[in-house]
Amino acid sequence: MWSFVFMNSESVKKKIIFDTNVISYISKQNLENELLDICQKANIEILLPLAILLELSKTADETDRKKFLLFISNKSFIKLHTETYYEALEIKNVVEQFYPKYIINEFANSSISQYLENLQEKYLTNCFKKNNELHNIAISMQLPEQSVQLQIQRKNKENTSQYGINIEKDNLLDIKLPFFEGDVLEPWKQDNICFFYNLYLTQYKEEGKGYRFFLDNMVDMTSLFSDKEKVQYFWKNNASPDKLPRNWTRCMVRFLQQYKKIIASNPFDEMIASNLINVDFFYTTDKKYYDILEIIKRNIPKEIFFPTLKLLKPENIIFEIQNSLKT
Repeated sequence: MWSFVFMNSESVKKKIIFDTNVISYISKQNLENELLDICQKANIEILLPLAILLELSKTADETDRKKFLLFISNKSFIKLHTETYYEALEIKNVVEQFYPKYIINEFANSSISQYLENLQEKYLTNCFKKNNELHNIAISMQLPEQSVQLQIQRKNKENTSQYGINIEKDNLLDIKLPFFEGDVLEPWKQDNICFFYNLYLTQYKEEGKGYRFFLDNMVDMTSLFSDKEKVQYFWKNNASPDKLPRNWTRCMVRFLQQYKKIIASNPFDEMIASNLINVDFFYTTDKKYYDILEIIKRNIPKEIFFPTLKLLKPENIIFEIQNSLKT
């Protein structure tokens, strides 16, 4: 039976998230019991972000899809609520620090709890329909689509991005993120200014309606962001990576994907990354994604707890997991 929980940072057990590729490989090789046994003996909690559930549900092969979903339905996987809720909560906490008058005192706990309960019920109801196939679930409920994405313009001759970063094929780990530039408006803030401007001041409000639900039940966002200048001031002067670590991490993944991904953005990678704050371990077989997260870990403010990263080789996957989780 599926059950969804809130992230509990006070849990005494260490927490791990396995990337979608790890779960699918383990399942294809019939190593499910071995993995669960290793984690149980190491006293490790396996967290499952909804992004991974969604990604596995899009597996093309029906037999594989059924097998993957059956695996993660095991009670050992702790299913997390949507990262959209936690990201909105970060915004709420910043507003409470600088603009307490805009906080909705009731915090609409009952409304938010009911929304999450309904969201959970949607997954429970649909997850095993039609031979365990998870139906299409509106990703907009999980991921606020950006109306304006960061566009990294590559210049063929100079081989640099618009932010002046060298784009060499194999030197991604040498890239210095352009997000600590003092008075320069940091690109992740530009991204959010565009998004929140569209979300509250234009006709594109429906694009992030899932995100808006949480924000509007926590903060009087209509008053707080009543004009473009207020939106700009908030992101320029009040927002910082240490206060909005999930939001910042998502934007960093989106930025770095420009260098290492075939397509400009992978929403699932962004969504998964948002869940890595206050998690102890993250394991993946994707070298490009690992490199991206490694850069983020090197640049992340020291106040933010980011997981130990492990790049696994599929052929030795169980051995590597077991060795790395030994207490």
